[in-house]
Amino acid sequence: SFTPYLLLAPDTNHVWAFQASDDGHAAEYWNGTAWSVPPLPGDFYPGGYVPAGGYAVDSDNVYLVANNGQQGNLWHWGGASWTTLRSTTFSGPSYSDVWVASNGNVYLAETQGIVEMDSAGTWSTLVPGGSGVTTTAVSVLSSSNAYVGTQAGQVYHYDGHQWTVSLDVGGGFITAVSASGPSDVWEAINDSFLQHYDGASWSQVYAGPSVYGFARSGAGEVWAVSDQGLVLDCKVTPCSTAVPANSLTSNTLHGIWAANDSFAVAVGGGGVVLVWDTATWTAPTSPTSQQLNAVTGTSASDVWAVGNGGTIIHWDGSSWSNVTSGTSNNLTGVWARGASEVYAVGASGTVLRYDGSTWAPMAVLSATGQSYSGISGSASGFA
Repeated sequence: SFTPYLLLAPDTNHVWAFQASDDGHAAEYWNGTAWSVPPLPGDFYPGGYVPAGGYAVDSDNVYLVANNGQQGNLWHWGGASWTTLRSTTFSGPSYSDVWVASNGNVYLAETQGIVEMDSAGTWSTLVPGGSGVTTTAVSVLSSSNAYVGTQAGQVYHYDGHQWTVSLDVGGGFITAVSASGPSDVWEAINDSFLQHYDGASWSQVYAGPSVYGFARSGAGEVWAVSDQGLVLDCKVTPCSTAVPANSLTSNTLHGIWAANDSFAVAVGGGGVVLVWDTATWTAPTSPTSQQLNAVTGTSASDVWAVGNGGTIIHWDGSSWSNVTSGTSNNLTGVWARGASEVYAVGASGTVLRYDGSTWAPMAVLSATGQSYSGISGSASGFA
């Protein structure tokens, strides 16, 4: 069976699905009506390239990263054929992912850092700290403003010309970096510490139980969820305790989503759901006792949460209700593109789509095998 390893989809009518298996073909393409076997830029697994990452700007602008032993390649699909943008031989692991900025610049993550290709096709090496640096997280605002976290506990900043150390915690693993602007950068260390950059200096804003999820609203609100039902409010630093541990629930909270500054939802173990409505967190009755792993929505009256055992529940603005998913597999990620287009992913290659009335598996993308841990996207597409 076809087990997708990498999914690239600028919209629902143009989907590239790549796999690493020996069943005779390495990719399938969805044109909105049917699946077909597309042309590929080289020989793929078995005995060839294994896909590592990709980025789809639109149907005629797709980037694919793959490795074959110590050979790494970056290709571009222009609508009719593939062209090679970069090919490198490494002594160890090579290319891992690619990202395209709004100005068209291409950023490629490779063994020792990140390289950039500008609109003229010129590559520049952006290697924070020189050889031996292992990057673990990246947040790019523009071609002259990017942040990278490393395995050794540093956060590097790129100003368009050079990398400099913005933060060095003297050890620890930078697990996440998130920047919304030059004076609003967040990073998590070993899941237990949060630090914030205000444009002038870094400050520790939280130290405590492991942080499992973040949510940001357009108004600048930042929420974080943790063990024992703890919810942190980080709009004003240092983070304050919005919901004390063991107050509304003692269960671990695994995910959080915010519609705006006045509405947010957190979900967790035992089916617990917490709702923030303007000024207070409450624990409305949940229709499930299954662990909930992720939550998303489109408004304060349209929220979806997914969890173990194929659980899907929906919030309509006043109460939660169970919704039939059609699967018993654990669901670990959910993302809403709109009220009539919601996607959920999980164990054994499960990919589900909600069309406004029912949830259904997505054709070959739900083949048994590869498990998915999360899904996210933008209004123009999904990945």
